[in-house]
Amino acid sequence: MAVPGLLLMGSCRGPKDPTPSRPPVVDLGAVELTNGIPTRRFYLGSGENVFIVPTVLRDGRLDLRAEFDRGDATGKQHRLAYARVQTPPGHPTELSFQFIRFTLVPTLER
Repeated sequence: MAVPGLLLMGSCRGPKDPTPSRPPVVDLGAVELTNGIPTRRFYLGSGENVFIVPTVLRDGRLDLRAEFDRGDATGKQHRLAYARVQTPPGHPTELSFQFIRFTLVPTLER
């Protein structure tokens, strides 16, 4: 009699979700960038910030390096992750970290 009870318990488990949940998206909108100069920090709340360092490549595309950091109780910032993407100016772009994604439309300051 114990065996059917064990089989019933095992059959109650549902299948595991094969697709992991995607991290939340923060839309930064249009962001005006200057070659080689880090942007202002985008404050995300809870002491979390992201800033972007653009470099204009020879072919006119932008190489964007984004850094994600969080402040501790003393106010010191700690880098948690960074991401890099190359894109033409004016095109919607996504920078993705393991735990958050950012969308933006990078433009160059004239």
